[in-house]
Amino acid sequence: MRPTPISRASFGGVLVALVTACSSSTSTTSTTASSSAPGASSAPAAGSGGIIKIGVDLPVSGADAAIGVPTQNGAVLAIEAANKSGFTGGVFKLEASLLDDAVQGKHDPAAGAQNVKTFIADNAVLAMVGPFNSNVAKSEIPLTNDAGLAQISPSNTNDGLTVGADAKKLRTAHPDTNAYFRVCTKDSRQGGALAQFAQKLGFKKVFIIDDNETYGKGLADSFEAAYKGLGGTVLGHEWIDDAFLGNEPLAVYDNALTWLRGGCRGVVVLDCQAAPLLLREAPALVCESPATARRLTEAFERPRPHPPVLVHTGEKQ
Repeated sequence: MRPTPISRASFGGVLVALVTACSSSTSTTSTTASSSAPGASSAPAAGSGGIIKIGVDLPVSGADAAIGVPTQNGAVLAIEAANKSGFTGGVFKLEASLLDDAVQGKHDPAAGAQNVKTFIADNAVLAMVGPFNSNVAKSEIPLTNDAGLAQISPSNTNDGLTVGADAKKLRTAHPDTNAYFRVCTKDSRQGGALAQFAQKLGFKKVFIIDDNETYGKGLADSFEAAYKGLGGTVLGHEWIDDAFLGNEPLAVYDNALTWLRGGCRGVVVLDCQAAPLLLREAPALVCESPATARRLTEAFERPRPHPPVLVHTGEKQ
């Protein structure tokens, strides 16, 4: 018997307890899980052999592995802790079903959607953890809403996933049913907090750079609106992505002020973790210092090819 959307959605309460298992006492975890067990346990009893699967969809390869793998490990740890504490009195055993939504090292909405379809097709999967990225969530929520598959993201923040007209468009199958939950606050909250922090630090003027993705742009837009509302001045707001690279050697700066003085050409590298993802397709990278060239070279994954990394003298690093 296939679990109904209602039985799958009702498992959300169990999943909430599961996600917090590592920070809860054994008695609290068992009590919370048991309170939701009747609605969920009736579904896997037929044909699952006492196994309840928790789908985990995260980017765990390439550049995104640095954020995806630790998150996946946390989900697996919570599942193991729930089993050890006697989940549903030991009647059922939880099992993780792990899938990667990264393609060529980058989180991919289409891959995430396909992973969710895989979870939905498996009768034993009653809930899922993920995704990590908001743009992937946009492709998944319509599917989990239609199937009634309880879904909890550990990191999604885009307002449009749960608020306003954009959120309604993601739930056309069952407009009055919500199967999606998240444990992080919205971009509008975070952007406002960042604006207040910038003001507290005494910043009167800022220049904003984002990656033009759902998360990056949403957070940057929220920050900009809040910062202007507090009386701050935004000197400019630009975005960069793979298409920005063109066919010319790309200038890479250590310092945002140098980049501004140079007419905002090239990129400022503040986080080398993202460098392989953003800069791999450039024909060459020209850095303003040997230290940056060395950091970028180390950031690229080997043995995959990457562009030559140079310093301003033309010396190859």
